Amino acid sequence: MSFHATAPDAAKICKLTLFPIVTFAMADNGSLTFYPENAISYNDVPHRWIVPIDLMLIRRLTKTVEFGGGAYALVDDDPLYRSIDYGRVTFDF
Repeated sequence: MSFHATAPDAAKICKLTLFPIVTFAMADNGSLTFYPENAISYNDVPHRWIVPIDLMLIRRLTKTVEFGGGAYALVDDDPLYRSIDYGRVTFDF
């Protein structure tokens, strides 16, 4: 629980955040990951859950390079999740 220190009219924040990362292997050097970036959260001030659909398709190009990305907002009334686009490139060494 916290308050914004510099703004006297700022809203109170009390939030539980969960990152239940689950990855499923797919054929041809691919995988599907749930919640790698955007968490499931519960905000105790308005008493509501924020549950984005956050999926990332990952494709391994070589033994050391993979790429992936993607997300979609299931709850579109939260400004944080109205537009989400991201990608990643991973280099293993």
